[in-house]
Amino acid sequence: MKITNFDYKLPKELIQTRPKGNRGESRMMCLENNEIIHSNIKSFPDYLTDNDVLVFNQTKVNKARTYGLCKNKQVELLVDIQDNTHASCMLKTKCKPQVDDIIEIENFQAKIIRKRETFFDLELLDGSWHVLLDKHGILPLPPYFKREADTEDYDRYQTIFAKKQGSIAAPTASLHFTKEIIETILNKGVKIVYIDLEVGFGTFLPVKTENILEHTMHKENYTISKDAADFLNESKQMGKNIVAIGTTVVRALEHNYDKGFTNGTFAADNFIYPGYSYKIVGSILTNFHLPKSTLLMLISAFVGQNEVKKMYDEAIKQEYKFFSYGDCMFLKGKNEV
Repeated sequence: MKITNFDYKLPKELIQTRPKGNRGESRMMCLENNEIIHSNIKSFPDYLTDNDVLVFNQTKVNKARTYGLCKNKQVELLVDIQDNTHASCMLKTKCKPQVDDIIEIENFQAKIIRKRETFFDLELLDGSWHVLLDKHGILPLPPYFKREADTEDYDRYQTIFAKKQGSIAAPTASLHFTKEIIETILNKGVKIVYIDLEVGFGTFLPVKTENILEHTMHKENYTISKDAADFLNESKQMGKNIVAIGTTVVRALEHNYDKGFTNGTFAADNFIYPGYSYKIVGSILTNFHLPKSTLLMLISAFVGQNEVKKMYDEAIKQEYKFFSYGDCMFLKGKNEV
């Protein structure tokens, strides 16, 4: 299966690099029974019934970008904390970092202990990564924004229900939701469940292999509480429709479900592409994704490559906004779950 099957040309002006005026103002394209409908996120509750169960990712974005010096040259670090003293990092620098090199970050020192393809494992020689990032970290925006976070981003690049820190990127489908939209959803009798998935480096990594089957999928840790697992199992037994809010939720639910949900902390490494049969997710709300991305493959597996192409062509024609701060789509699946 060729990567070119998941490519498309996007005019640069359709990339939304700043939040819209207010949260909850995004347009929403719906695909229902192969019909494209133009709507908006405020109307999302109208597409739901009391037979739906919504699952959100309540992860919080860390201040995971910071700067230091290596061999007297500046280093930009994107830090994924493993424990107090160890982290996996993406480094942007001209110093050609090697194992055993020291990176100085203000009054902290970190030693490179291993190189893994495009990642570096760093050990902090004094202090804690959590303390370091709290003092010297900044919110990591996607690279295509081509800017650093400002005051507005610290509010708008977090969901209104973000709780557990651990991600280096936001679960962007959830950024659209306001308290009012959620209250409207609950008033319709729709139930909501929260899980935690730590969005990792994979969100920034393109598929580089010509044959997508040769791509190695990244791992992302997620946690499902006992209450959440029990409720989801009861919902499935009652024939409820599981609505995943975002692709991070899709990956976690599909990875976890095997004749039922299990509570605990797990590492999702599932690669979802056309040919995959969904086990539990019945509908998906998601943003418009990057060309050649695993997320584009994931939704293509859900509704079909032809349908996705039609939707993206229509979105470009109608000048929808793309990516993290962009508009969204609601996919009412045709799969039996």
